[in-house]
Amino acid sequence: MKSSPRTVLLLFAAFFSISVVSAQDTEQPNRILFTNVNVFDGVNDSLAMNTNVLVEDNLIASVGPSIALPEGAEVIDGGGRTLMPGLIDSHTHFNLMLEGGPLALENATWEEIGT
Repeated sequence: MKSSPRTVLLLFAAFFSISVVSAQDTEQPNRILFTNVNVFDGVNDSLAMNTNVLVEDNLIASVGPSIALPEGAEVIDGGGRTLMPGLIDSHTHFNLMLEGGPLALENATWEEIGT
């Protein structure tokens, strides 16, 4: 039986997509465990003292005084420093960025916009 180029291409695409999905399923998340930190959460009036924070794929997964070290996690000892979520600059002058102003967004890179 003779295979057409189209059939071969479809079989190759199917095999490649299956192997990519399989690789993604076995890939472990990026994990960072911050230890020995005081946590400011922006909700409570006081810090959560001497605690740990587990971050998986850039999302906070767990906060508490005794989090088991996940396999393959990077550990960062906070040395008793305060850890808090990122802040957002809500004070922006978009009028400086519109219509070719000194901070025009038209041809700016994400790094230029973020500074």
